[in-house]
Amino acid sequence: MTKLLEKAFEEASKLPEIEQNALAKELSNELKAEKNGKKHLQVLKIF
Repeated sequence: MTKLLEKAFEEASKLPEIEQNALAKELSNELKAEKNGKKHLQVLKIF
């Protein structure tokens, strides 16, 4: 895991549980879309 991703997860761990769950769901959906070849990471604005 990169230091940047580690820091992002550290910051996310400070969020309320409901926000952590929402973030986890979005990230999971984005990763699944990427895995399926949809190149959908534009929601996260990192690619």
